[in-house]
Amino acid sequence: MESEKGSARAAGFLSIGLAGSRRERLGSRSGLLVHWTSRLLP
Repeated sequence: MESEKGSARAAGFLSIGLAGSRRERLGSRSGLLVHWTSRLLP
């Protein structure tokens, strides 16, 4: 049970990461701006 939950969580993070990279590639400038703004803000 625990391993299934962990793998599901890992798959979720992976899909989120892929979607994020695709979004940044589509709107490179605005995506990077949002990315760095969220990085700098506490």
